[in-house]
Amino acid sequence: MKKKIIIIVVILIIVSMIIIGNFSKSEKVESYIVDKGNVENYVDEIGVFSAKYEYLINSKVTGEIDEILKFEGDKVIKGELMVRIDSSDIELQINSLKSQIQGIYSEIASIAKVDKEKISQLKSEIEIAQNDYYEKKDYYENSIALFEKGAISKTEMDTIERMYKNSQSSLSIAKNSFSLQTKGISKELREVYDSQIDSLVYKLKILENSFENCSVKAPVDGIITDKMVDKGAIVNLGSPIIEVSDPSEYIIKSDILVGDSIKISENSEVVIKDPERDKIWSGKISRIYPKAFDKVSDLGIEQKRVKVEVIPQELEFLKYGYELDLKIIFDKKEDVVRTKDNCIFKISGEDYVFLVDKNKLILQNIVIGLEGEDYVEVIEGLEDGDIVVASPGNSLEEGMKVKIE
Repeated sequence: MKKKIIIIVVILIIVSMIIIGNFSKSEKVESYIVDKGNVENYVDEIGVFSAKYEYLINSKVTGEIDEILKFEGDKVIKGELMVRIDSSDIELQINSLKSQIQGIYSEIASIAKVDKEKISQLKSEIEIAQNDYYEKKDYYENSIALFEKGAISKTEMDTIERMYKNSQSSLSIAKNSFSLQTKGISKELREVYDSQIDSLVYKLKILENSFENCSVKAPVDGIITDKMVDKGAIVNLGSPIIEVSDPSEYIIKSDILVGDSIKISENSEVVIKDPERDKIWSGKISRIYPKAFDKVSDLGIEQKRVKVEVIPQELEFLKYGYELDLKIIFDKKEDVVRTKDNCIFKISGEDYVFLVDKNKLILQNIVIGLEGEDYVEVIEGLEDGDIVVASPGNSLEEGMKVKIE
C-alpha cells in the first residue's frame, strides 16, 4: 500500500511538471513597435550627373583637322578658338573669285573710260555695303523665328528690321553711285556685268562663311566635356567635333520603367544619395520625356523605359557622368501611424496583425491606407506604441503565449 502511494505521488508530480511546462512554454517571435512616421511609395533608380546645357559642335565644312587648341576638362570662354580646320583650299577659291570680280570691274572701267582708282573706290564701297547687307539679312531672318517664339520683343524686332532695311538702302546707293560713274556703258551690258558680279559675290559670301567655319569657336562659357577628333583627321560636313558643357546649371538624368513613369509628374520629390560618400540631397522631377525606348537591363532583359531629368537642390558640383542613387517618390504621407509591411497578413480578404498584449497574441483586424515600399499606413486598429509580430508564421494562434526576441 505504501509503495502504491509513492507511485501515485510520483505520477502526480510528473503530470504537474508537464502541465506547468506547457503553461510556461512561450513561442519566440520577432516584433515591431508601431510608431508614427512617413510612408512612401517609391522606386530606386540610378541617375547620372550631367550639364543641363550641352553643346555638341558639328563641322560645317569638309576638311582636315589642322590644330586642336582645347582638350577635355579645359575651360573656354564664348568665342574662344577650340579647333582649326585647314582652310588653305578655301582661301585659294576666295582669292580666285576676288580676282574675277576685280577683272570685271577693270573691264567696266576700260569700256566706260573711267578712272580705275575711282572704280576701285566704288567697288570697295559696294563690298562694304554688301557685307553689311548679308550680315543684317541673316540676323533679321534668324530674329523672325525668335520673335515668333516670344524670345524677343516687338520693339527689338522693329529695330532689327529697320537695320536690315537701312543696309538694303546703303547697298542700293552704292550700286547707284557705281552706275552713275559708268553711264557710258549701255543698260544691257551693265545688266550683264551686274549679273556676273552678283553671282560671284554670292559665291564669295558662301566661301567666306566656310572660311569662318574652319575656326571652331566656343558657343558659350563652359568646359570641354568630349573631343571626337584628332589632329590630321578628315571631317565631313555634319561630323561631330567637340562638346562644350555649361557648368553653371546641372541636372541628373535617369531612365525609369514606363510603368513607373506614369506614377510621377513634374515636381515629384526625389531623394538623391551619393553612394561613395553617403551624402544625401533633395530634388524634383523637372522633365519627363514623351517617348519610351528599349533598354537592356543588367540581367539581359529588354525593357521599355522613359528618360527623366531631376533638378537637384543644393547639390555640389560633381564630375559629369558620376552615378548617384535616386529614390523617386510616387506618393507620400507624413506623421501617420504605421507598421512594417511584413507584419500584415490577410484572412478572407481582410488585413490582420498579431497584437502582443501581456505576452499573449491577439488577432487584430486593421484598416490600412497608403502602402509604401517598407511601411504601411494604419488607419484603424493600431495605435502608436502597440507591439505586433513581425513575419508571423503559420504556427501562431490567438491566445498563444509568446516571448519577444
